[in-house]
Order: sequence, then structure tokens, then C-alpha cells
Amino acid sequence: MKLGGVHDCKGSQNIGEIDSLARFAVQEHNTKENALLEFVRVVKAKEQVVAGKLYHLTLEANDAGNKKIYEVKVWVKPWMNFKQLQEFKHVEGGTSSDLGVKQDGHGSGWKMVSTNDVEVQNAANYAVKSIQERSNSLYPYELLEILLAKAKVGTLQCCDPQL
Repeated sequence: MKLGGVHDCKGSQNIGEIDSLARFAVQEHNTKENALLEFVRVVKAKEQVVAGKLYHLTLEANDAGNKKIYEVKVWVKPWMNFKQLQEFKHVEGGTSSDLGVKQDGHGSGWKMVSTNDVEVQNAANYAVKSIQERSNSLYPYELLEILLAKAKVGTLQCCDPQL
């Protein structure tokens, strides 16, 4: 990993940590802005190595019953027990089904999305579960790796999961 570059968060071991950072961001935003947002889920997570790590998160939150998408940045220095919300902004026109595709005219067609995206992982796990339910195999199927994921606004397709 290059210093300073923004990269997709790798591995499922970070899912709990990423969720916790997103909840922290919503809590901090609510405190600073006297808001009442309710965290729903992380849509996308990236990280940047700085003096610690700067997490670039796209999250979904309820605002008075309406689901909205927000882009946030949280700076973490674990050795100092330091966590700080750097940025919290609403993504205009974004919906939770976008998976990172903005509705600005550039979102038509299939777009590559991270195989670490929560929605991609959920879809792949659902596919494996569905295959297992229809199978008469004595051995359970297991999702080993998602090789490729593409998204189109409102749809999701996971290709080539290795069983």
C-alpha cells in the first residue's frame, strides 16, 4: 500500500471496525449539528494512510424517516486512542442503490464496484445460500472469494464467485 493513496478497505476483519467508525461519525455529526440522524449501514469504505489512517466512508442514515447517503472522513491514530470526524456531507441525489454511481449523467451502464462493498458481499452470500438450498450435496458450499462485481443503478450483479 502506498502512503497517501486512497484504497478500498481490504478484508472482512475490518467490517466491525468500519461500522463502528461510521456510527462514531453519525454520533459526532449529531452532536455538532444538533441533528438526529440514525445510522443504517456502510455503503462503501476506503482508507488512506496518513499519520494514522483517514477513512473515507459512504454511509446511509435515516433523516426524519428518509434514507440519505453521506460521505464522511474519519481520522484515526490507534496508538494515541485518537479518533476525529474530519468531514460529513450529504450526497445530493444519491440513493442507497447507487453503490457509488452518482446520478449526474455519468451513471449509465455497468460500473466496476469494490468486491469488499457490503452490498456485493451480501448478494454473493445470498447467491451461495440459494445454491446450497437447491443442492443435494453432502458438503456445504462456501464463498471463498468474489472476483468481480459490477453495478448498475438499481441493480447488482456479482460474477464468478469461487465455491
